[in-house]
Amino acid sequence: MQTVEVRTLSALLQAPMAMDDEARDPWWTVVTFFNSLRELGTSLSLLQSDIPDYLLTKRYREGHDKGGTRHLWQIKELTSRLSDDEVSRAIAELKVATTSSQGSPVDVCLASSMIEVGIDISRLSLMAVVGQPKTTAQYIQVTGRIGRQAARPGLVVMMYGHSKPRDRSHFEHFRSYHERLYAAVEPTSVTPFSPPALDRALHAVMAVYARQAASQAIAGSPYPYPANVVAACREILRRRVEAVDGEACEYFEEVFDRRAGQWERWQRVLWDRRYDGPPPLMLRAGAYALPGEVEFMWQTPQSMRNVDAECRAEVLSMPLSEEDSDDE
Repeated sequence: MQTVEVRTLSALLQAPMAMDDEARDPWWTVVTFFNSLRELGTSLSLLQSDIPDYLLTKRYREGHDKGGTRHLWQIKELTSRLSDDEVSRAIAELKVATTSSQGSPVDVCLASSMIEVGIDISRLSLMAVVGQPKTTAQYIQVTGRIGRQAARPGLVVMMYGHSKPRDRSHFEHFRSYHERLYAAVEPTSVTPFSPPALDRALHAVMAVYARQAASQAIAGSPYPYPANVVAACREILRRRVEAVDGEACEYFEEVFDRRAGQWERWQRVLWDRRYDGPPPLMLRAGAYALPGEVEFMWQTPQSMRNVDAECRAEVLSMPLSEEDSDDE
């Protein structure tokens, strides 16, 4: 599979070099989609070593002069590992054309499932997909990110792994599958009020409602505790839970009571972290907090794509004694 990636991506990267500046712009940036971050990391290594070497081989084989050989200056990542600011910056860089004076255009964009929605850049017309996406809906959403301009076609290059049965099946039925693509979209299951979702996101909904529906003072600070606003939020959410999943009402009430009690008891004056301020009410999930603080702040995810529990590891400066090991 790595050989397939090296040769395919090298061909796609080298091809625009034969065009003039204006014609090559839609084909200059190769958006490459991966089903996992592990596969993305492997391809990043290929782009740093194997692919530049193969481009040099193509130069000698095809007789290009030195100026006609593609060099990879801008390799960007668009994944969940980036912060909000980094994602915005990466999208802005993807909009830079080959004819622009604002900077160098991106050569390769390595993307994960984050690219499925919200990316609408008209200049992108070339995509490579490494392995069949897990669902047909994801396949449609991902490949729909390129060829967004009616005057420009989009080209999607699929790379299938022979060791993956699902990839082999899609390769063998490629034409029939694509002729009835939308008929193959799988139904999705939705559990909006499952216990993990309530544990990880109910407090965020409470905070959003308070900041949007209450006074300007509450929008700026969670203190003093806005009992009336929280009660109104509970009533709206309770009606929704009863309409969607009545069996979840009991656990919803339990989680809501716990979060409301924490909000009132902690008396935080800041919604989120400030460098020179006291501990806030909410902390971005995964962000650093001083020992003893994290238990008294709401860890808040920025995406509801995953609500599974996480395993947290702690590095100890000294090994555990035999007595401590027994206690653990």
